[in-house]
Amino acid sequence: MERSLLERIDHPEVESIRQLTLDTDELSRSILRNLQNMFNTRQGSVLTVADYGSPDFNDLVDQFPDAIMEIRKSILYNVKQYEPRLKNIRVRHIADEENPLDLKFEISGQLNLGKSRTSVAFTTIMGDSGRIKIRG
Repeated sequence: MERSLLERIDHPEVESIRQLTLDTDELSRSILRNLQNMFNTRQGSVLTVADYGSPDFNDLVDQFPDAIMEIRKSILYNVKQYEPRLKNIRVRHIADEENPLDLKFEISGQLNLGKSRTSVAFTTIMGDSGRIKIRG
């Protein structure tokens, strides 16, 4: 559960030891890697899943400040759709007066662990480079 299916396929040499307890730190790191991959993939570039990834946010530039709500909705949709290890997901915009050209969003939620609850939060930063950085 700590590693995604693609991580297990990409690195079969890493042994998965069955345990009664889950390594929530490793699970959070795996989710972070998945979010980084997802948000740095442009929608339409994955032929089997047309809505996977981020839309081209350059198309929204002329809609500011309303574009912030559209970007927030896109992030929320993608996380709900393609990261099943998170539940109770919330996405909020974080204004950054020191770097007004960067768009920051906080993604928060709970690890989907059944009855136990562990909260996690990730911060996305969309800078002028076009890449989306995500921190845990």
